[in-house]
Amino acid sequence: MSQLVNQLSIPTIYAPVVVEPGQDPAEAARAMADGGVDPGTLVWAAREDRVDCAVVLSPEAPLRNALLVTYVAMVGIGDALGALLPPGIAVAFGWPDRILVNGGTVGGVRLLLPESCTSQDDGDVVPDWMVAGLTVAVRSDGAEKATPDSNRTTLQQEGGGEIGASALLESFSRHFLYWVDRWLD
Repeated sequence: MSQLVNQLSIPTIYAPVVVEPGQDPAEAARAMADGGVDPGTLVWAAREDRVDCAVVLSPEAPLRNALLVTYVAMVGIGDALGALLPPGIAVAFGWPDRILVNGGTVGGVRLLLPESCTSQDDGDVVPDWMVAGLTVAVRSDGAEKATPDSNRTTLQQEGGGEIGASALLESFSRHFLYWVDRWLD
């Protein structure tokens, strides 16, 4: 797995951690955050059919403001897809967390919080950490059985050609960092 980390070209602010393909990177990042891992830890599953990753964050604002990082992640993945997909392929978002390409759902984002932030009254509390998770289907692995009404698709099915999961992860890591910096300014 360390060979996979060394092949990844991401900004040096991230500390990459690879998990097995069956493991949930967001849950792994949550456990690491609970254990005190540094912010900027980028956890991802070693698979080529999808990008499945999570970033440990250290908010400096109250929860009600820090939750907006979900939108920052959406803009980051939107820019990453825009940089890699051929022109004319529509990238959009579906409320509250879906990533759409040509109208079909290719993935989504999610935000995980510490157990201490479970009450609706916690909006003024600054969380110890947050985990922003992302999943994007790059190509079909043949195992999933989509139903006609599911509206699920992959980048490959929508004209994404040979976009690889590693290339998309690298692009997302750069665009997400850019937009977090811009948001904080």
